[in-house]
Amino acid sequence: MNRKTGKPLAGAFELKGHEFLSVNWLEHFECDDITDAIDQVREVLKSKLTIKQKGRIIKLRVAEVKGVIYHYGSFTPKIELLCDDEDPSHCGIYGYTDSDVLVATQLARLVMQSDIFPGLLSSEI
Repeated sequence: MNRKTGKPLAGAFELKGHEFLSVNWLEHFECDDITDAIDQVREVLKSKLTIKQKGRIIKLRVAEVKGVIYHYGSFTPKIELLCDDEDPSHCGIYGYTDSDVLVATQLARLVMQSDIFPGLLSSEI
């Protein structure tokens, strides 16, 4: 996280040897409010990972993500549903590699302040 802006750095979007960027499909939860969908994702993530106090959940728009990968990535952008019983909203974003540094940089630039949610609620800290 950039300490000045509170926005994620490009490293948050680097693949770090993985085949895809792991994301969650918010619409899967069919919530009327975005914060309710984020709460659902938070619960799923807590069952699989240790969320750090400074951890954040970032909301991005699919069309913008695909546009960045199309322009700066190595392959055609693809978002694939990878759900299972533990994580019914899990998806993977494909279309770039670790060597596509500009993709991670441009994805980080897409993030607006309103797209950032705490990984943990204050009652969980």
